[in-house]
Order: sequence, then C-alpha cells, then structure tokens
Amino acid sequence: MRVPRELIKYYFDYAVSDYLDENQDIPSDMSELDEYMPNLKATLMNNHEQLSFALGLKLLLEDPDVDLQEFYGYNFPLEDEEIRAVMDYLLKVVLPNKPIGHESVVITKDSIEDNRIERDLLYKINSEQTLETVAQKCGLTLDFIRKANPYWYETLGYSCPIEVGRTVKLKL
Repeated sequence: MRVPRELIKYYFDYAVSDYLDENQDIPSDMSELDEYMPNLKATLMNNHEQLSFALGLKLLLEDPDVDLQEFYGYNFPLEDEEIRAVMDYLLKVVLPNKPIGHESVVITKDSIEDNRIERDLLYKINSEQTLETVAQKCGLTLDFIRKANPYWYETLGYSCPIEVGRTVKLKL
C-alpha cells in the first residue's frame, strides 16, 4: 500500500493542533487527547483512510532511525520522542482491537488527492464532464453520486459541466 507522507502529516497535525493551541505542550498522559479523537476518527472513516494512516504510523514507529520531523508540521516545536509517543497513541486509537497485518507499505511523496484518485475514492475531471457522465463512466447510480457529492449536486445539478481539474467523490 502506498501511503502519502502528506496524509500522515495531515492527520497527525489534525490530531494534535487543537490540543496544542489550548495547552502549548504535548500531554504527559496521552489520554488527555481522547476528547479530540472522535473528530479524527470520523474524518479518517469518511475519507476511507483509517488503514492507510494506521499502516503509515506503524511503519514509522518500527523504524527508530526515521526523521519524524518530516511528518509533523504544526507551529509548536516537538521533539522526535514526543512525536513518537503521539504516533503510538494514535495507532492504538485509530484501529483499536484490530490487528494490523504486515502489508507491504511504502511512504510516498504523492499528494493526498492523487492517492485518493489512485485508490478510486475520487475521480478527477479531465474534460467537460457532469455528475451524470461521471456516474455513467464509473458505473454509479445518480442517487449515489448525488449523496457522495452534495456540493456539486446543489451547485450544478446532474447536467452542468464541472470545472476541469476538480474532483468528484466515488465513495461515501
């Protein structure tokens, strides 16, 4: 599985940013982050990225020589040990009670969007296309495409063209 570096960094920062804004330091007891986890877990689930994020964290935690600063980008400086402690906590929270196999994982420089397109979570508009033509091309019902893309449906309906380069969700 290909896991973008950007994906790990995004969700790591997402997990700690509110806590750091309020407390200016990583907690000594990671359970202090518990109240911030429902939003993280919901976002990961909505984007179908729980496994990708967990496998990326697992790979990083297994490598004592990796520079963890590459996977953290928020404004508060953290030491590698602090980042490692949070990653260990996140790994336990993201997929609790689910064994994570030893799937082949590669950390890439791909963008999150490109990774989602590669995994058929998104479809990139590359010519004059509508929600209707995307649904036909991808074998989806109009009802499904409407539910997965409420913004595009409410803004353009089924038959107005979507701007080239934009993306359409293919999974709920």
